[in-house]
Amino acid sequence: GLEAAVRNVADQAEEAVRAGRTQIVLTDRHIAPGKLPIHASLATGAVHHRLTEKGLRCDYNILVETATARDPHHFALLIGFGASAVYPFLAYEVLGDMIRTGEVLGDLYEVFKNYRKGITKGLLKILSKMGISTVTSYRGAQLFEAIGLSEEVCELSFRGVPSRIKGARFVDIEAEQKALATEAWSARKPIQQGGLLKFVHGGEYHADNPDVVNTLQAAVQQGDYAKFKEYTALVDNRPVSMIRDLVKVNSLDTAMGINEVGPLESSLKRCDTAGISLGALSPEAHEALAEAMNRLGARSNSG
Repeated sequence: GLEAAVRNVADQAEEAVRAGRTQIVLTDRHIAPGKLPIHASLATGAVHHRLTEKGLRCDYNILVETATARDPHHFALLIGFGASAVYPFLAYEVLGDMIRTGEVLGDLYEVFKNYRKGITKGLLKILSKMGISTVTSYRGAQLFEAIGLSEEVCELSFRGVPSRIKGARFVDIEAEQKALATEAWSARKPIQQGGLLKFVHGGEYHADNPDVVNTLQAAVQQGDYAKFKEYTALVDNRPVSMIRDLVKVNSLDTAMGINEVGPLESSLKRCDTAGISLGALSPEAHEALAEAMNRLGARSNSG
């Protein structure tokens, strides 16, 4: 299974370092039908922790060649879990193909250079938010918190990273990989992008999907309360997409007396608007939210 495969990679890395190797290359380039790749972050973290535990981490570099690294967060994750360098081969291959088809204009060198520049800028922005100015200081720092990963996964690949709500085990991750591989190698089905970054009908659920946005805009522009109730129904009955969607309110069998609860004014003080920066919202929108909260006795947030 997947857990045994991850442990096997760590075993091979330890054996190679003890044999005098100074460069460990972890790659998922050579995938094939009937074989499942180990996600780069799982392999990188497991190798890093194994050799740190054995006192061998300073004796070698981890070079990660992977298709899973595409945006700055992916690079930050791999470096944060111990990668010395990351080579995003699929990103380069896609850019090269887009140049050949005319979707991206420019020569190969300039396009690759611009991609690296964008990744570097995004990576430095991530580092700066944690008060770190060099990649060396960020490498192996593990300044992350896992959401939806079990203790067994974190202990093997992301040791020391908190995962408060637990979640997927190795068998769950492996099952997802099998389903993805079945779809990927099926010649009869067109490849679906899935809607991870942008809403796609029938793809991954987005909280701000066209139905929700259009219904809210219609309710506000038309002053239609029925439309507003339609909007709230879409939000209240949506699939689980945030941790708070798992929280349910336990209703009392009998209603409490109005004198047994705090006054409305004290409850309103606990309410606030989302913190959204000026620019993401117009000055007019910020002022409208602040005025509304002042009238209610609640709090606004400038972002």
